[in-house]
Amino acid sequence: MKVTPKQDQQCHQMLPIDSDEKVLAIYRHHGFVYVAPIVAGGLVIGVLMGLSTLLTKLDFSGTPIVTAEYQKYVFGVADVLSILTAIFTLIPIWLRSKEYIVLTDEAVLQVLQPALFANKVSQTSLEGVSDVSVRQDFLGTMLGYGKLSIETPGEQDNYEYTYLPQPRDAAREIIEAHEDFSAALQSGRLPTTLGSASNGAINATPATAMSVNAAEYQAFLQFQQQQSQVAAQETTNPTPQAGSK
Repeated sequence: MKVTPKQDQQCHQMLPIDSDEKVLAIYRHHGFVYVAPIVAGGLVIGVLMGLSTLLTKLDFSGTPIVTAEYQKYVFGVADVLSILTAIFTLIPIWLRSKEYIVLTDEAVLQVLQPALFANKVSQTSLEGVSDVSVRQDFLGTMLGYGKLSIETPGEQDNYEYTYLPQPRDAAREIIEAHEDFSAALQSGRLPTTLGSASNGAINATPATAMSVNAAEYQAFLQFQQQQSQVAAQETTNPTPQAGSK
C-alpha cells in the first residue's frame, strides 16, 4: 500500500526507525479477520434476546412463563449480558486493528497487540531475511487474503501474518527490498554487520587518507642515513673514557 507522509511520520515517531530510513509499505489485516468475532458476538446477543423474549411469552396453558413483575428483570439481565458481549467482541477487533507490518528500505518490523495495555515490536534487518513464503486456502484465494511468513536465520522468531490482503504482492515487495538492500551492501553503499561479531560494532568513522610531502620525506631519509653513519662510526672508533691509559 502507498505510504502517506503522515503515516511515514507516525512510523518514525512510534517505531525504532532511523531518520534517514524510508518507509516503503505498511501491511494491515484483511477485513475478514474481523468477521469471526462479529458473527460470534452477534449470535450470542441474538440468543440472549431470543431467550428473554421467549420467557415473556405465554406457555401452552395460556399463562406467561415469567410473570409481568419479573419480566423487566429478565430484559434487564439480557441487556446487561448483551452489552458485555458487545464489549468482549470489540476488544479482539481493536487488538487486531493495532497490528501491522512495516517494510522499510533497511528492515522489516512487526507490531503485535497481544493485550490491551501491551504491545510487541519485532525488527529484523533485510540482510537477515532468508525466505518469504505465502500460503492461501480456498477461501483466502476467493477473498484475497493469505498467510505471509518471513523466515529469519538463527534464533530469531519468524514473522507470520495470517490475514494479509494481497499477500503475493506483499511478498514480492519484501523480496525486492531485500535484493536492493543486498545490492547496496555488495556495492559498498551501505555498511554490513556480516562477519563483524568479533569486532563488536561497526566503526562508522571512515579512514582518513594521509598525504606526505616528497621533499620533507627525502630530508627525513637523509637525516636517518646521517644518524646511522654517526652511530656506525661511534661503534667502530669508541671515544676513550677520561682517565684511561
